[in-house]
Amino acid sequence: QLKERWAIHFDAQYSFKGARFDTPVSGDTVYEYNTITPTDTIPSKAFTSYRGRVEGKFANKYIDFPLYVSYAFGKDNKWTVLAGFQVSYLLDGGNYGSADIEVGDPKHPFTYVEDEPFDQSNELNTWDYAAVTGIILETKYRTNLGATFSYGLGSIYDQNYKYIDNTVRNLYLQLFFGFKITKPN
Repeated sequence: QLKERWAIHFDAQYSFKGARFDTPVSGDTVYEYNTITPTDTIPSKAFTSYRGRVEGKFANKYIDFPLYVSYAFGKDNKWTVLAGFQVSYLLDGGNYGSADIEVGDPKHPFTYVEDEPFDQSNELNTWDYAAVTGIILETKYRTNLGATFSYGLGSIYDQNYKYIDNTVRNLYLQLFFGFKITKPN
């Protein structure tokens, strides 16, 4: 407690942040193949493009450390708004799925890959940083209801991850019900 209405809060909490995705993909690639002549097999390369769809999911488990500044308002300070910053450590990361990809000219592709599995879990950042905000309502029965929202400030992927051009952020909404063990003053 800083003053009558102002306080600082610190938590440590376990969270699961997951999502499913289905997205188009395209880009440039090098297609490697063997040219077979009457006397030899020659490794060859063709600079070309690819296009297709990727379906997958994120299944990331974090330990979150939010730090909030809060302000209480309303009759008997029953409402509290929170704002702050959060640091999260990735305990177990998962980013995997399957891809349907066509390589080369759409009229005459070099190859077509269907349901090719991928696992990009090793490309996830170990640390995540977020801005957090929330609101809490304290009832007269020693219970409280609340919601917090965190907005990732950076990508969940390593800086050198080459397959995504845009930033992929964690957006996390938490709804909660609490009970005070001690009686109110």
